Amino acid sequence: MSALRIVGYVAFFLLAFAVSVYWTFPFDAAKDRLLGLASQQTDMTITAKSLEPSWFTGAVAKGVVIRRASAKEPIELAQVTARAHLLPLLTGGRGFTVDAPIAKGDVHADVVEASDGMQVNATADGLELALVPGLAEATGLPLAGGLDLAVDMLVGNDPKQSEGIIKIKGTGLEILKGGMIKAFPVPELPVGNLDWTIPVSKGKATFERLELTGDTVLLRLDGDVTLGSPLDRSILNFKISFKPTPAFLKKEPLLGALLNNIRRAKGRDGFYTYQVSGSVKRPRFFARRQ
Repeated sequence: MSALRIVGYVAFFLLAFAVSVYWTFPFDAAKDRLLGLASQQTDMTITAKSLEPSWFTGAVAKGVVIRRASAKEPIELAQVTARAHLLPLLTGGRGFTVDAPIAKGDVHADVVEASDGMQVNATADGLELALVPGLAEATGLPLAGGLDLAVDMLVGNDPKQSEGIIKIKGTGLEILKGGMIKAFPVPELPVGNLDWTIPVSKGKATFERLELTGDTVLLRLDGDVTLGSPLDRSILNFKISFKPTPAFLKKEPLLGALLNNIRRAKGRDGFYTYQVSGSVKRPRFFARRQ
């Protein structure tokens, strides 16, 4: 028997074996174990209705439900697709991609384990904020408009080693009915557009005169966030300033009355400024007149 034929038989056997393992693998039995591990890593409870194979290195989870201890409502995703990278597996490392349709947009993340952390390249394209699960509860503001996000970062094992860049672009942003900030009602209003680039160096994300412009309000951010692990332990240290436009104040006289309640935060330039400190989980706001 020729060597070429032997190689062919061996290749055919390995392929047949791989296919049989692939199609007979007990994904249902493994589902709870895999999702349990994911829950431990993220400090959340993650469940799914089903877990199915997707080619040889991937899986599709359908009916995904993510529950956070501090949240009243769970986050529900119709489908999440994950796939392992072959090359890192062959060299003893780990890497994967994740794709999920969310809020009429698409979220994609490519993660590769490095010696000092994880290299993360992620994008979120065409998200409709009003449909993003859990956003209104997390921010206290029901938001609408379009959002694009791009992240290129090394997330360090030690958060102080994190380096990279974050880009955020928002269009047609609005605050919908029912918004609250520090027990004060926020009226419905169109906010405007933003195009921000946030550098991350030595574990600190810096906001340097980031602005949001619109026909109703002007907004500025200055300061930084020191990243923590988990993320909700990140330390906040920035100022947020906002100023309604004269045309909007004339159109909405009730807003002027509401602003009288926080006039101690109003500076000579007409901006209302607050210093934000504490952690992401427990932020604190203090009036800081400019």
